[in-house]
Amino acid sequence: MDNLNILRKLDDLSNFRREISRSLKTDALNLSINKTQKQVLMAILRTTENSMTDLSQQIGLEKSTLTRTVDSLIEEGLVTRSSGIQDRRTITCSLTQKGQAIANRLDQLMREHLAGLLADLSENDRDELNKKLSDCIHLLRKRD
Repeated sequence: MDNLNILRKLDDLSNFRREISRSLKTDALNLSINKTQKQVLMAILRTTENSMTDLSQQIGLEKSTLTRTVDSLIEEGLVTRSSGIQDRRTITCSLTQKGQAIANRLDQLMREHLAGLLADLSENDRDELNKKLSDCIHLLRKRD
């Protein structure tokens, strides 16, 4: 498989991820937050380094968009922002107790939704998918 086909497959994977997020039904949670805010909550939940720069890179948002999104999450009482301990120029974000509860629920819904999508795969196919995704992650981390 040539590099162009690999890039197309990576695009397909990215589109698949977006489609999973889009098809996730969170209406029952009665949340007054949008898709971008959900992405930020989930990114903060899943990472230990929550500087604005790290979050911006992880989610793929411009810093100005991330700042506005975090501001709105602060207003909702879901996130706090503070200066870094070692470097006061670094701004870090944390989930409040309310934000943690919502992010945990979103994470649980995402896992259940993904499990439903993968249910049609055989155990061998799931194992193979897991191995290939692990290989991709390993390859990407090796480059860092």
